[in-house]
Amino acid sequence: DAIRLRSNIHLAGDREKTILKHAPLVSCPLLADADIGQKEVTPGDPSLFKVGMGIICCDNKLKNDMVNKPFTITRIENGILYVNGYIEFDFTSDYEGNGEAALVTNVFPLIYGYEVENTTVEGLTIDSKVANDDGWKDVRTGGLCLDRTKNCRIRNVTSVNNYGDGFLIISSEHTTV
Repeated sequence: DAIRLRSNIHLAGDREKTILKHAPLVSCPLLADADIGQKEVTPGDPSLFKVGMGIICCDNKLKNDMVNKPFTITRIENGILYVNGYIEFDFTSDYEGNGEAALVTNVFPLIYGYEVENTTVEGLTIDSKVANDDGWKDVRTGGLCLDRTKNCRIRNVTSVNNYGDGFLIISSEHTTV
């Protein structure tokens, strides 16, 4: 899962010694649609996923929209992954067998801050390298994402091997890098 930032914290390390690495890529098509307002995802192969793991859904139409906001799997029951948040877009399974199914996967920023304030991240190396997967061409994500944050600071942090930018700062106020 991602490191989930909270307000008023200071996440610090030694950039040469504190290296965050992405877990091996896990990705498979959806077996059933994942719709707006649901808190469950049904992958084609649920054995790939574990409780506590971070996931996102992605498809060819919404390739970048959900990539930056991972969910955490809270339980797995009868092949269904239950997650800690509401799905904000509709993701379609592959009814026609044409290979256009949405995917459930674990590709997302390794550090994620959503609606946090007065947070500092410093002295880290973020390595987001995962094995190449044809389903992930042109996907935009980053090593660190701050979304709707205020008064946050990023110091002495290196982000490498990302799908896109090393740092994503979305709709945030007074961020210093």
